[in-house]
Amino acid sequence: MSKIILFPTDTVYGIGALPIKSEIQKLYDIKKREKSKKIIALVSSKEKVFEIFEDNQFLRFLVDKLFPGEVTLISKAKKEFLDKTGYLEDIGVRMPGNKIAQELIASQGGILMTTSANLSGKPTPKTFSEIEKEILENVDEYIKCDEDLSGQSSSIFKVLNDEIFEIREGNVKFEYLLSLKEDFFEK
Repeated sequence: MSKIILFPTDTVYGIGALPIKSEIQKLYDIKKREKSKKIIALVSSKEKVFEIFEDNQFLRFLVDKLFPGEVTLISKAKKEFLDKTGYLEDIGVRMPGNKIAQELIASQGGILMTTSANLSGKPTPKTFSEIEKEILENVDEYIKCDEDLSGQSSSIFKVLNDEIFEIREGNVKFEYLLSLKEDFFEK
């Protein structure tokens, strides 16, 4: 039986479900979120990233340098993953640095579709006590641990072939990614 689980990452609390259309729909329903707003996949290991993304050397280099951490990379997903989840073309993937999150995700098969633990349009909770009662009442299980949360959402970067675009600023700066790109293409 699959569950909707609320848990700490290294940034904020998230709610996650297995990467299956029907389970993903439950996340949207709980958050009262528009279907046009995507959610991301959290993975338990770097190897799991390429069960989702189409593989290329530049993306592998970035994953090796940035994961685990407070960075979400968006890139083109494999057709099999798109078919399973109902996504159209690309997807965001992140590997949190939080050991609790990594172990939970690994126990669920290594990939959880995840979004922040707030109602759509409301502030993202930075501690467990800030999570709205309505969210807590609609998850099947939760893990409470406020330790090691940065309180800031992850940086988001889109990677298309050899180009990088900043989507959302966070603790990992765009300039750092540009320096990684320069390092990779100088080799």
